[in-house]
Amino acid sequence: MSTMDKMSDLCPKCFGPPVAGKKPEEPDYIVCMDGNFQHRRHKASSNEVIALKTPSLFVEQGDVQAMAISMNDTRFGDAEAQQSLDRCTNQHTAADDLRGSHTWKACDDTGLFGMACRHDQILRLINIERSGERAYFPMTMVDFLLKSTQTEGDLPKRYGFLYDIGCNIEKGIIKRDQFPEERSNNQLVFGTSVFHSYVHEWSCQLKYNPRLNPGWGMSDGEGLERFWAYLSPLISPLRYSTKNHRLSALHLRSAHHNEVGKMHAVKLLLDRGKSIEKLMKESEKVLKTIHEEHGHTSEYLRNQWIRQRECQLSQMAAESPKEVEDQLEELVELEDKLREAHEEMNQLQRRGRRNHRGDRMRQDHQELPTPLALLEEEIEKIIGELGSDFIQNLTGASNTQTKHLIKMRISKSKLYEAKVGVCEIQKKWDQRGLGTRVQARIKKIMNSKTKLLRSKWNSYDKKATDYNTKFNPENLVPTPTFDTVKAMDLTDAFWNIGSLTHPQEAWAVDSIIQSGISAYLTVTRSQEELSRIAREARQAMKWAISKSANLEELFKLLERDVSHETNGAHSSTTFLFEVCTKHNISRLALDSIYSNLAKKHCRVWMAWNSHITPLLLWSQKYYSSQAADEEENMEDQWKMLISNCKKTWEKLNHGALVVMEFEDIEEYEEEQILQQEELEQSLENHDNIYSHENDCNEF
Repeated sequence: MSTMDKMSDLCPKCFGPPVAGKKPEEPDYIVCMDGNFQHRRHKASSNEVIALKTPSLFVEQGDVQAMAISMNDTRFGDAEAQQSLDRCTNQHTAADDLRGSHTWKACDDTGLFGMACRHDQILRLINIERSGERAYFPMTMVDFLLKSTQTEGDLPKRYGFLYDIGCNIEKGIIKRDQFPEERSNNQLVFGTSVFHSYVHEWSCQLKYNPRLNPGWGMSDGEGLERFWAYLSPLISPLRYSTKNHRLSALHLRSAHHNEVGKMHAVKLLLDRGKSIEKLMKESEKVLKTIHEEHGHTSEYLRNQWIRQRECQLSQMAAESPKEVEDQLEELVELEDKLREAHEEMNQLQRRGRRNHRGDRMRQDHQELPTPLALLEEEIEKIIGELGSDFIQNLTGASNTQTKHLIKMRISKSKLYEAKVGVCEIQKKWDQRGLGTRVQARIKKIMNSKTKLLRSKWNSYDKKATDYNTKFNPENLVPTPTFDTVKAMDLTDAFWNIGSLTHPQEAWAVDSIIQSGISAYLTVTRSQEELSRIAREARQAMKWAISKSANLEELFKLLERDVSHETNGAHSSTTFLFEVCTKHNISRLALDSIYSNLAKKHCRVWMAWNSHITPLLLWSQKYYSSQAADEEENMEDQWKMLISNCKKTWEKLNHGALVVMEFEDIEEYEEEQILQQEELEQSLENHDNIYSHENDCNEF
C-alpha cells in the first residue's frame, strides 16, 4: 500500500479520491493537533527485557529526534525567539509551558501528542519522553502529513492545521525558514482551535480564528480533546505498566476508535450535515429579520465585516511598540492598585470610627500611606518615561477623551484575560472522574480566578462609568454587572473592543449590525461546511468503489487454479508467489489475510449502505459539480459493490447472511443482546421446569 492508501484507510472522507468543487482558498485536508500530559508512566514501573516496539499509529522516536535536531530547538526556538513570543502565546499554557523538570522527575514517558483529521480519526501519535510540549512535535506532524499525501495528484495540495497556538507555530516556521517550497506555493494554512481561539488577542483571532476566516467551514479543531476523553480510562491502569504494554494498549484503543468512526462515517456525516443546515437556516432567519426591520442587506453586512477587518488590522499594525504598550498596561495596573488602596484606607477609617481600633487595625492604618506613596511615585515615574504628553501624541489621540478610551481598552483586555482564565478552569471542573483532591484543588484555583475577575471588572466598570458620566457619548460604553460578566459567553459582542478603538464606525457601536455580521459569518462558514460534506460523501464512496475493485481483483487471483492458467495468468501466479516470498508467509496465510480484509470492508460498506443514498440525495444541492452522468454512474457502481459484498460474505462465511443487513451497528448489537437474553431466559425456564419435575418426582 502507498502512503496515500494508508491515509485513506484511516479516513476515507478526508483522504479518499478527490472530487470536483473545492475552492482555491479551501484546504484539501484539515487536521488538528494537541498534547496531553495525563498519560504518564512512572520510572518505577515494570521493566522488560525485549526491545521497544513502536505501534503503527505512533511516530518513530527517531523521526521526532531528527526534527528536533534539524530545528536545533529545546523549546519554541532560540533565546531570541523565546523573547519575541507575543502576548496571546504567553497567555496559553502550551505555549509558555510552566511544567519543568520537577514535574517529570518521577516519569520517563510524560504524555502524548496527537494529530487527527476533522472527523476525529487519529492519524498519528507521538509518545512524549521526559519533556513538556515542544515545538518539534507539531513540526513532526506537519512533515508527516506532507510526506504522506504529496503523491496524490499533480497539483500541490493545501493543508489546514488547527492548533491551540497555531499562530505561534506559523511564526516559528517562518522564522526558522521551514518548508520553504510549501510556503512559497501557499500550501500551509494555520488556525487556532475554536475554544482556544478566544484565549488569543483580537488581532490574533482576526487572522487565525477558523470562524472568522474563509476555508475552514465549521471545523472546530477540538477533535483531540474528545479523543483524550475517550482514552481517559487508560490513564490509571497504564501509569505503572511496561513501555510496550502502554504503547500497545494506547494503540489498540486508538485503532478501535478509528474503526468505530469509519463504521459510522456516513451516518455521522449525514447527521452533522443536517445539524449544520439547521444552524445555517436559523442564521438566515436572523439576516432576513434584520433586512426587513432595519434595511441591512447581506451584502451591506458583508461590506461592514470587510470594513471591520481592514480598520482593526490597520490599527493593530500602527499600534505603539511592545515596550510602550507594556508601560501603558503597567500604568493602568498601578492606577488600579492605587484606587484599591484608597478604598481599603477609607474602609479602615469608617471601621475605626464605629469601633475602637485594635492593634492590628491601627497598624494597618498607619502602614497604608506608605504603599500609597510608593504607588504614586511609580505612576509618576512611568509617566515621566513615556513623556509628559505622550498619551496625547498617540495615534489618533488628540484629547482627554481618547486618553480615557485607551485606558478603557487596556482594562477591558485585562477583564477578558481574567474571564478566559475562569472559563478554562470551569472546563476542567466540568470533567468527570477528577477525584476529591483534584476537585478541591480546582475549586481553590477557581476562587482565585473569580476574585481576579471581580478585581478586573471593578477596574473596567469604574473607567467605563466615569467615561459615560464625563463625556456623555452618543453610544454609551456598556457597563454590565459582575454577575452578567461572570455568566457571559466568550463570543458575546461585549468583548469586541471596536467601540473603544473606532467609536465612529457602525460595525463597532451598532448592536444590530454586530448581530448581522455574526449571522453572516455563520451562514458563510456553514455553506463552506455543507459543500465540504457533500464532497467528502463522494470521496468516501469513490474510495469504497476503488477498494472493492482491488479486493475483487485479489480474490480472482487467489481463486485461479494454477493447472488451468493461461500464459497471462501465469504472471499473476508469479506475482502471488513473489508476495508470499517477500513477506515470508504461506499461501494459506495470504488467503486468511484476504478473508479478514474482505470481511472487515464488507461490514463497513454494509453499515454505510443504509445511509449513503439519503446522504447523496440530501447533499446534492450543496455539491457544485454538474456532472450528473458521473453521479449516476457512481450510484450504479455502489449498487454493484453492495451486491458483490453480499456474495463475497456468503462465500467467505459458507452461506451465512450478511450481519449488517440491519439499519446500523447499534441495531445489530442490540438484536444480538436481545437474542442472547431470550436464550438465557429460555434456558432458565427450562432449568426451572426440570427442577420442578424432579421435586414432584421426589414427592
